Formats: sequence, structure tokens, C-alpha cells
Amino acid sequence: MVSMRLSPKHIQLGYANYSRNAANVKIESYSPLKGSYTHRQNLMGTFESAVTAINDVFSNYLLPAASGLTATNGYRLYTDQQANADYLFNPTNGIFMSLDTPRTVFAKAQYVRKHKLGGIFTWMADQDEGLMLNAAREGLGYQAQTKKIEMDKIINTCGSNISQQETCRKLTHLTSEQAP
Repeated sequence: MVSMRLSPKHIQLGYANYSRNAANVKIESYSPLKGSYTHRQNLMGTFESAVTAINDVFSNYLLPAASGLTATNGYRLYTDQQANADYLFNPTNGIFMSLDTPRTVFAKAQYVRKHKLGGIFTWMADQDEGLMLNAAREGLGYQAQTKKIEMDKIINTCGSNISQQETCRKLTHLTSEQAP
């Protein structure tokens, strides 16, 4: 983009309020993520096959709480350090869900701020009950006037394969000024 002389102000970074799902997944490596899957037409989804809305994810697969995000119903949250991306995987049923989380949205918003990009946007905002939007705003440096939920531990939830909290902080906090 730099070689094209495109102003950073004309670039916006997006995040999704839904997952993309795959079946019969065999994971060889969690980070970097490597594996295989079988394409299936009729796979679980909220409003279309193989797509789960973020409010469905937060109600059934990745529960938000004051202590952070907790994977449930046989799913585990993982973080690919190389891609700085989160995903859910259920080893029992072989279902994989690629998704943005409050942590990845926070990191994307920090990237936007750090590189003075034009902004951050979401696709399907009506699926979000506030966690993703709050993460984006906090990543951009906005301070909440009234807190209904404490976002710090939710934002700082990495996958179960990240054992060191310092590693999670480095992946999440791209600018040192916002690291707790």
C-alpha cells in the first residue's frame, strides 16, 4: 500500500461478528495452525450453514464472565501466535470455528491507532451485544464513562495453548501505553 502511495487514512480494518465453521477437522499444529477438514454443506450455523453469529458464540461456545472468556460445550479456545488469531475447536465432534474475539478486535483497533489508519469497522453489528464494540473502542484508546462489564479480563483472554500471561499481553497489547 505504501508503494501505491495510498494514505493510511484511506485504509480501514474490519472484524467479523460471526464465525466460519468447518467439520471433520484434524489439527496437526495449534500455532501456527495447520490441519485439514472436510467440506460439508449442512454444518451448524445461526443464520446460514457454517456461520455462527457472535451472540450465539457468546451464549453457547465461549461464555463471557468477569474472569474472562471460558470455552464450553466441549470447545476449547486456541490462539495462533503467528497469525495473532483466535479460534474454537471441539476435538470430540471435530468442529472448528474461526472467529474474532474481544482480544483480536482490541489488537486490531490498536493496530489502527498505532498506524493512523482511517478506522475500524464491523460486519453484522446487530449480532454484537456490546463486547466486540467495547473491545474496539478500548483498543482505539477510548475510556468507558460507565462500565456495565469489566472488559480487561475478557480482552486479555488468549487460547489454552498460550500458557504465559506475558505472551498473551504481547499478542494483545500492540502499544505499550495500554498494557495493564
